[in-house]
Amino acid sequence: MAVIALPMARISGFNRCALARAVVALLLAGCGVLPLSPAKVSPSNGQPQISALAAQRDHGHSWMLPEARGDNLLYVSDGVSGNVFIFSYPQAREVGEITGFNVPEGACVDNAQNVFIVVQDSGIIYKFRHGGTKPIASIRDRGGSSPLGCSVSSATGDLAVVNGVGAPISSSSYGPPNVAVYTVARGKPKIYSDPNLSELYFCSYDDAGNLFIDGTDYSNNTVLIELPKRSKTFRNIAVQPTIKDPGGVGWDGRHVVVADRKGPSGYAVVYRFTIKGDKGIEVGSTVLGGDVYVISFWIQNRTLIGGDPGAGAVRFWKYPEGGTATTTISGFRDPAAMTISLASK
Repeated sequence: MAVIALPMARISGFNRCALARAVVALLLAGCGVLPLSPAKVSPSNGQPQISALAAQRDHGHSWMLPEARGDNLLYVSDGVSGNVFIFSYPQAREVGEITGFNVPEGACVDNAQNVFIVVQDSGIIYKFRHGGTKPIASIRDRGGSSPLGCSVSSATGDLAVVNGVGAPISSSSYGPPNVAVYTVARGKPKIYSDPNLSELYFCSYDDAGNLFIDGTDYSNNTVLIELPKRSKTFRNIAVQPTIKDPGGVGWDGRHVVVADRKGPSGYAVVYRFTIKGDKGIEVGSTVLGGDVYVISFWIQNRTLIGGDPGAGAVRFWKYPEGGTATTTISGFRDPAAMTISLASK
């Protein structure tokens, strides 16, 4: 397993969602501005050493190696630090950074490999070209005051953004959590909500344009809901086993994949479900060895990439095998979400 240690980034804000607030608070207790140090890369298990460009980190401005635009790129939203870090994939070599966000959370890509970054505190969704450091478009989220996860439909180009807290109703109250869907990722969204839900977290489209979201109800039970393509209402999906502590939601090309941060092994686990009507039938699970607090994840072919804010790390696992991580990138404050943008062929 290759371990890539990144220098700690400066803390620029702290307003994490309910999912990660407790563990990040523990990480930050008593911390101020940490000194920067060169990245250290420790090869293990016969893996070759991977170099990280630590000398170019945290210059106070965004940067990107020009040659990196021809690479497949892994984007990691590091919520508390306010930065999005960019790595070549699968080499895990740091090649860029986008700075100046106020708690970046969700990350997703469209068919053209443009990258969307959801910023929680400002409520703005930024769009970047592959390898770009300046946004080419932005959307002010109209669904609520706490946008979190996002996904772009490969079938329609629609952008879905999960709002863990609904839009303000008055100075002291807010509407229910909701999902804002922007047709072809622009304009005024359609807002979908359910008064029986207390929190919504992450989402993912399948290849047909159906949207899946996880969250909790007012009895603190985990829920998995579907917004079928062209539907105006959510549909509850009953799944077994029961997910105790929901994390990210993904699509692996065949199955809806949902993370549980309290797996039976003590490590996080992701379950694969086949959806039939209002039922999710488990077809397998992947134990993420070494990760006890996965939030979001991204599946790229036979690799699952997940973030662990408890350890300040992003890890790669073989998918669907799981087990011991093959690569670990450490030194993050709050690796909240990650996505991969593929280079043009």
